[in-house]
Amino acid sequence: HRDLHSFPTRRSSDLVIRVPDDGQGMPATAGTGGIGLQNIRERVALLNGAFCLNNAYPRGYSIDIQIPLL
Repeated sequence: HRDLHSFPTRRSSDLVIRVPDDGQGMPATAGTGGIGLQNIRERVALLNGAFCLNNAYPRGYSIDIQIPLL
């Protein structure tokens, strides 16, 4: 990635985190290759949250996480 930032916001009763990456992204045919994204998915699921990987290959991708606040 060339420039990586996270943008946490509160929407209604949820914490919403967007992490855009302006790097290359990954082809749809590529496997995850590691455990990083899987770890994020599992931790978000433990918090009853939602995880979405938005791939815009070859322009990068973004990760959206939504976690309900108690």
